Amino acid sequence: IEARVLRSVEDGDTLWSEWEMTGTATDGADFRVGGVAILGVEDDRFAWARFYLDPVDDEPTDASGRKP
Repeated sequence: IEARVLRSVEDGDTLWSEWEMTGTATDGADFRVGGVAILGVEDDRFAWARFYLDPVDDEPTDASGRKP
C-alpha cells in the first residue's frame, strides 16, 4: 500500500488531512481509496486518528451518478 497526503491544515490541537491510498488487494486487484483523516495532537505527537476513506471509482458518470 502507498499512502499520500494531498492536503492538510492544522487547527489548534487537531490536524485535518486529505489522503489517497493505492495498492494491490490480496486477490491481486489494484485499488485506490481516498478521503479525510482527522488526527488529535498532544505533546507534539499524534494521540488519536479517525480515517474516513471510500473506494475511488475512476469511471465517468453524469450529474446523477449514472455511468454513460
